[in-house]
Amino acid sequence: MFRKVLFPTDFGEFAGHVLTCLGDLRNAGLEEVVLLHVIDADELNQNLLASFYKIDEARLREIAQIKLKEYQQTLESKGIRVKAEIATGIPSNKIVRVAEAEGVSLIIGGTQRRRGEEEDKLDTTTARVIRKSKLPVLVIKLTEDEMAHPAECERFCGRLFSKVLFPTDWSDCAKATLAEVKKLRGVARQILVGHVMDERVLRHLDPKKIEEYRQNDLRRLDEVEKELRGLGFAVDTHLHVGHPAAEINRIADEQEASLVVIGKKGKTGLKEIIWGSTSEHLVRQSNRSVLVYYCCD
Repeated sequence: MFRKVLFPTDFGEFAGHVLTCLGDLRNAGLEEVVLLHVIDADELNQNLLASFYKIDEARLREIAQIKLKEYQQTLESKGIRVKAEIATGIPSNKIVRVAEAEGVSLIIGGTQRRRGEEEDKLDTTTARVIRKSKLPVLVIKLTEDEMAHPAECERFCGRLFSKVLFPTDWSDCAKATLAEVKKLRGVARQILVGHVMDERVLRHLDPKKIEEYRQNDLRRLDEVEKELRGLGFAVDTHLHVGHPAAEINRIADEQEASLVVIGKKGKTGLKEIIWGSTSEHLVRQSNRSVLVYYCCD
């Protein structure tokens, strides 16, 4: 299902480790990777104003070509076709435009997880790409241990689709995302379906109404479970009460999910600044990698 993917890279330590995961995406149908390095126009302009070490765009391109060649050889050794591109501009804008022009089925992003931190510092470029793109974005999250030990990193990548958590709020966006989850048939072994009854809403309801909603949610979860089991997935369902983003992340941690799959609604105008409070918090706070699908308005 992910035949052709775009991997934007800044050549940092994290990017090198993500190459391992790209090789394992062959199980999801990966055949071709478009490697992209974007020379940040803002940083370039600042460098040109410096009194020393004026690095022009041509020199940056030459350095990037050498590094992309190394990445290309690594992927080709795994039987993956590779196309390398270098662009100059605002990174998030270029990434989205190249992804659309190349007709990729997935954009790879990522961030390093640091133990003890309350909230991940989601890479600014990755956050902007998620907000702007209509294509799926896979945010790979690696721990310090996984980055320090190649064997752990390979183990992580090899089990990326082994236990997938699909949180649903029964919205049209969630239904569209469920349709994408079904396409993981043959790739994902187990699906966790979770729904969180928002306690902020329940506080204003009487106990009888709350129980009515709970029974309705259990029925819906049962319907989704039967539907997915009919496609050959192993399925577990979870119904929690609390703050949606926090509870979903708790389910992911307690059940040791390998990946969280969510949808995000498209926004226009000023509302584009926020691409969805629950989905944004999930991506930022999750200890697990997250696959974000775009849902039509």
